[in-house]
Amino acid sequence: MAQPCGPLIDIVLSRVFDPAGVGTSRNIVRDLLSRSQQVVNGALESTLTNQAMNTQPELQVYNFERIAPANDVLRIKGVRDGTRDLSKSDFTRLKHISSRWFARTGRRFETFAVLGRGLLIVHPQQGITNSVNVIYVQQLAKLNAESDTVGLPDDQMPTLTRMVEALILLKQRDLTNLQVTIQDLTTQLQPSQMTVNA
Repeated sequence: MAQPCGPLIDIVLSRVFDPAGVGTSRNIVRDLLSRSQQVVNGALESTLTNQAMNTQPELQVYNFERIAPANDVLRIKGVRDGTRDLSKSDFTRLKHISSRWFARTGRRFETFAVLGRGLLIVHPQQGITNSVNVIYVQQLAKLNAESDTVGLPDDQMPTLTRMVEALILLKQRDLTNLQVTIQDLTTQLQPSQMTVNA
């Protein structure tokens, strides 16, 4: 169940002994929550989405905007051709598949790679129109008001509030409490089992 960020701001401010928001304003804590939810989402892969993408003949490089609206894709986790998962490769290793990988045509897709923060390569290219399913971690919406809901699952709210608490402790130069908080975060930010939203 999604939670509004207002009560989370209260939790964080009480933990850093500033319930009135004198040292750190509520707007700053809301901004830290907004940014930190992206970090937690990226680390724990909370919002995996499965989206169909049409491929074009003689083309193997696709902009992320072909998969989903701009800024919706945080990280691509996998690509499926029907029920078959394509192998993931680093862009720099595509040359090991073939020195002419860019012009190579095949009967079925075998590999995918991500180039930068906006390009997906599905290799080899095909001579026909086809489609693949792209599994990606979805970018969460920015928190603009205290009534906006945080896009993480309830079980990840403690991790989110601890991360914001750590940032405020760093701002306050409270290094003793910061060290304890960072040790807690290290164990909490371990990737969980992959679940996909259909």
